Amino acid sequence: MRFALVDGKQVEAKIGLKGTCRGCGASVIAKCGSIRVPHWAHRGQKVCDQWWEPETEWHRNWKDQFPAQWQEVFLPDPQTGEKHIADIRTEHGVIIKFQHSYLDSQERKTRENFYRKMIWVVDGGRLKNDYIRFFKKMKKFCTSEEQKVFLIERLDEWFSLTWIGCQVPVIFDFRSAALTEINADEQNYLYCLIPVRLGRHAILFRFHYSEFIKETNNGEWFSWARQMMASLNRLIYDRYVKDMVSKRQQSSQSVLTNRRSKFGRSRIF
Repeated sequence: MRFALVDGKQVEAKIGLKGTCRGCGASVIAKCGSIRVPHWAHRGQKVCDQWWEPETEWHRNWKDQFPAQWQEVFLPDPQTGEKHIADIRTEHGVIIKFQHSYLDSQERKTRENFYRKMIWVVDGGRLKNDYIRFFKKMKKFCTSEEQKVFLIERLDEWFSLTWIGCQVPVIFDFRSAALTEINADEQNYLYCLIPVRLGRHAILFRFHYSEFIKETNNGEWFSWARQMMASLNRLIYDRYVKDMVSKRQQSSQSVLTNRRSKFGRSRIF
């Protein structure tokens, strides 16, 4: 954990400090070694959240983009009393979970059912094959003119199976990857897989890192996402509906032409 209570105040871990867990009230000690980021730990093997995982600098860098009072919020299940820590819970009720380590599909579903109104942010640079596969296939995206909405097929060829069946938005962050084939600014874009399918197509939104921070801090991210869906609807209309109408018109014209050449104009009118 990043924060504990010391003399009743929320404090980050520092060498020599002792504190109290904000979730369960147990004593915690500051761990400030050279390998892991400074954090508070329960004594022995005890943890008050079974979903807790060691944090990386990637986690901390993300958390730093949000107010301290939104970080590490303990959320209890009103029926069972079970508590879990939301990495970020905004004042607008949105949960953001940052995921660096491997997570199996069933565990992911369990967490989604608990947090409900949530967004996953996944470290896409953790495994080299994942981000290489993604950017190699990126050139084949079917995209809108705004370069913000993408339609893709065969998700299992793009992403880990863990994230294919998500019930909530999943944002892939590739900034930690050692990418040399794209420019630096390109790495500052995030890719959001939304839990909506258009036939055999999955949908990705592309937006700048700073844009996501701004929209989540001011509570407008889901409204912004709905606007992106409206953009997608226009894309679908332009790309598919108009094309279908044009093909039908061409087909009708072809039928008329064939009839004229076989029977003459008098047989049609």
